[in-house]
Amino acid sequence: MPRTLEIYEDLGIVKQALSNGVEMLGERLFVDGTVAVDWNFSEVDSFYCKPLLLHQGVTEKLLCEKLAAILGPDRMNYALQRPVEVTSLKVGHTFAEGVHVCACSLSDPEESNANAEGQHSEDTGSVDNVTPRTSEAETTSSMTYGWTTSGDTGQQGPRTHRIRGKQFNVHARYVVGCDGARSFVRKSLGIPFEGFTIPSEFIVADVVMTWGVPPDRNKFNLLTAPNRMVECCPLPSGPSLLEPPPRLPDGGATHRRQGGGAARQYGSSSSNRWRLTTIRRIAEDRPEAMLECREARPPPSKKELQAMTAKLVAGTIIDHVIWSSSFSINCRSAAFMKRGNAFLAGDAAHIFPPLFHQGHNTGIGDAYNLGWKLAHVLQDGANPALLESYEQERKPVGDAVVRFTSFGYQEIIEAKGYIAWSMKNILPLFFNNKAFNSALTNRISQCHIKYPVDSGAVGKVFVSDSALPGERAPDATVAIISSEPSTVGNFIRLHEVYVGSGHVLLFVLRIPLSSEGPSGSSWFNLCSSQSQTAERNIIGKELEQIVEFASRVRSRIEKTKVVLLFTVGLASIVPPNAQFSGLSFLIANFKERMSKNFPNQAPEETCVAWDVEGEVTRRYRLHLHPFTKHKCAAFFLIRDDKHIRNHGYCGDTYAEATCIDSLSLYHP
Repeated sequence: MPRTLEIYEDLGIVKQALSNGVEMLGERLFVDGTVAVDWNFSEVDSFYCKPLLLHQGVTEKLLCEKLAAILGPDRMNYALQRPVEVTSLKVGHTFAEGVHVCACSLSDPEESNANAEGQHSEDTGSVDNVTPRTSEAETTSSMTYGWTTSGDTGQQGPRTHRIRGKQFNVHARYVVGCDGARSFVRKSLGIPFEGFTIPSEFIVADVVMTWGVPPDRNKFNLLTAPNRMVECCPLPSGPSLLEPPPRLPDGGATHRRQGGGAARQYGSSSSNRWRLTTIRRIAEDRPEAMLECREARPPPSKKELQAMTAKLVAGTIIDHVIWSSSFSINCRSAAFMKRGNAFLAGDAAHIFPPLFHQGHNTGIGDAYNLGWKLAHVLQDGANPALLESYEQERKPVGDAVVRFTSFGYQEIIEAKGYIAWSMKNILPLFFNNKAFNSALTNRISQCHIKYPVDSGAVGKVFVSDSALPGERAPDATVAIISSEPSTVGNFIRLHEVYVGSGHVLLFVLRIPLSSEGPSGSSWFNLCSSQSQTAERNIIGKELEQIVEFASRVRSRIEKTKVVLLFTVGLASIVPPNAQFSGLSFLIANFKERMSKNFPNQAPEETCVAWDVEGEVTRRYRLHLHPFTKHKCAAFFLIRDDKHIRNHGYCGDTYAEATCIDSLSLYHP
């Protein structure tokens, strides 16, 4: 989704993601073999305005490569360990108490047999839950640093029969349970998983097949008929496509293609390679038991999968099943996402039907929100109370997605009677409505998410009609300008300027038009004039206030990039080659004062730009007046996750003091 791609841009992996994925333009709904809705996504307020179809294995590969680049190969070898199974968890409630995790490594039986030559049987551990014959003293090692993937002793499926290796202990400040719907971490903490289970299970498979569905590789397809449903999309082909990891988020039963996890290409076109999602009824009086069941039903065979698909599309021929899995359909949300020093994220915190493809994107959002807060606490000495805002901000998001994707989902997949009639005759009326289309596209993009003001990491509202605290910071195209001479540099997007860890303090300074200033000087003359004017003096005073306030913010959060943006509120031209002119002098003076106040800051931590199209003024919804007290300039303090933390007018002492006070609570 667009918001996830913005996160990938911040992580530095968006180009690789785009080169490995397919831009999706819309979704089609077929009812009884005929298209009822052909929906084209509206564009959202993001540079990445369309969803991207990206294989889960590729996503994992890109994220692991990024982590390895940050840590280096030596640290990566012990920082990321998998597969592992967590056997016990002890969670403290204070920063000093931390957490204690006991885990053991796992391996497939064939891998262990291949490596067992020359080793005693005691060293290989045992299968599944049988106690290893070696003593705990012999098999326990200690780790004081690192991450571990939480396994679940209640996981379903035959693939859990793996060889247990040596046990090890992890002592850390915090633990994050990202271990799926059957989360061992959530169960250990006694957190209820509230909601319900639909009495059907999903079958997911990547197949090579021939059938009559139009192979438009830029559209998702949903095919329905009474008691039958298939969701499908053509998969991109190429050597970069990898299999999903053997454990899906909810721990369903998985069948892996023989021959290991190496990618394999079937032809040069994606027209015969499809991702299928269909349903299989559960003959279970208590469908919620699927969440606790030790053994899951295996995924369907090639013959069974073909029969299920052929009920909707006659003549379907499945040539090859690359990978398949089965898992229960749940609409559930954890009662809490934090308890003591433990957190829940992703499917461990909320699970819902894959309507509008929200699952992966919501989990990425959880990690992005929690990650920067953990970094400030563990690396920068921020008050651990900052972490309380994680649940306050992300639980409403997860709960909303559960409600949004669960409403009427069972009726849709069953497609009985009046539901099928409504999908044919009523639903098209909504999707043909431009306002509805735009609102729904924006909703599924996740760019609309706004965090509550009372979360602790979001300040008060001081400019009611502007971009508000808690909202995602809008993007816009600006031109970087230098001070010697004052020339336009490269055109760049604000989100590109924001990339990297740390906060961003954005100042938007309004330059007067010729009809607004007391001397009648235009912004063009102001930029090139060397003489003192009333306008230049006023702007100089505003810059002094900006430097002073930026210094106060940086005294609380040292990793704060300062961005000064000049605007006239309209599309405008910056005079080229105005060397040592008025604007150059102002910019040079601003940067000099910033460097004196913060001699250890790199030059790129202070950026000066021009709002060439007036985009910033529009997107941040600003109404600045160059000669109105406290309304000549505005500030936006933007968090590491690119949501607005505080805002206000420059020179508004109450707004500035409130911002500093809120920072002081967590960044002493």
